[in-house]
Amino acid sequence: MALGSLLTIRETRLGSTLAIRATSLIVARTCFTSLAFSPFTVATILALCFTYLFIRIVIYGTQWGIAPSKLIRGILAIARSIAKKSISSKTIIEVAAAIHAGRLVILPATSGYIIACDPQNTSAITDLNLLRENSEEHILSMIFSSISQMDSEVTIPTLDQETKNYIETGQLTLVLPRDESMRINSIKYKELVAVNVPANPSIKKLLESSGPCAVAAAAIPGQGLPVDVKDISLKIKDGVEYILDAGLVSGTVSSIVNYEKRKPIVSRIGALSEEMIKKLIPEI
Repeated sequence: MALGSLLTIRETRLGSTLAIRATSLIVARTCFTSLAFSPFTVATILALCFTYLFIRIVIYGTQWGIAPSKLIRGILAIARSIAKKSISSKTIIEVAAAIHAGRLVILPATSGYIIACDPQNTSAITDLNLLRENSEEHILSMIFSSISQMDSEVTIPTLDQETKNYIETGQLTLVLPRDESMRINSIKYKELVAVNVPANPSIKKLLESSGPCAVAAAAIPGQGLPVDVKDISLKIKDGVEYILDAGLVSGTVSSIVNYEKRKPIVSRIGALSEEMIKKLIPEI
C-alpha cells in the first residue's frame, strides 16, 4: 500500500477541531509531496508514531495528554472504521479489541446510537464522562449479550421466561441495586445499574467477545439521542475509536422497571405498555 494512501482524509478520523484538521492536511501534503519519500520524511513519520503511542498509552488519560494525542492522530490521519449495515466478523473482532484496550466506540441501539466502553477500565470511564461533559453523579447503564451474561454481573429478580424474552429483545430494561461484587469502575455513578440486552444480533455477538459494556447516549446530556450516525455531533465522533453504522435506527426506547425499592415501579413506558408490564411483573 502506498504511503500516500494513509493520508486519505475521512470523516471518521480523529481530530478535535477544524483547525487541527487543516493543520493535519498541510503537514501531510508537505511531508508527502515536497519531501516525497526522503529519509527525513520516514524518520518524521516514525517519530510521530512512537510519540503518539507514548501519549496514548502513558498519558492519554490525563487532561494534558488528550490534545497532543489527537493532534498527532490528525497529522497521521489515523481513521476509525465505520462498518455499514452489514457488520462483519472481522469488524466485530477489531471493535472488541478496541474496547478491551480502553477505547470508546459508538454502537447502534434500538433507541439510538450509544457510546460504549469497558466498565472495568478507569481511563475509559473517565474519557466517557469527559466526552459527554457529564460531571454529575448518575445511574450506570450497561448492556449485555444475554440474560446469562447479565446474571454473571448483577442479581436479577425472579422473572418468568416471557419477561426474559422481552429483555433479550431489548424491549425491557431493569434498574437494579449494584452488587458490591460487580467488576466495574464506579466513578460518578449512583449505587444503581440499568441493564439491557440490545436487539441487534451483531451487537450481541460483539458483547460476547468484548464482555459487558458501560454505555451512554452518543450526545451531550440534554440533547436528543441520535438515531442516525449523521446526527451525532462532530465532537462526539472525534472522541471515539470506532463507529458501527447500522443506518437509521427505529428510535423506539425500551420500557424501564426500577427495582431500587422493595416494590418495583415503572420508570418509563416505551416498547411495552404499562398494562403489559404489570401483567409480566404482578408485584408492581
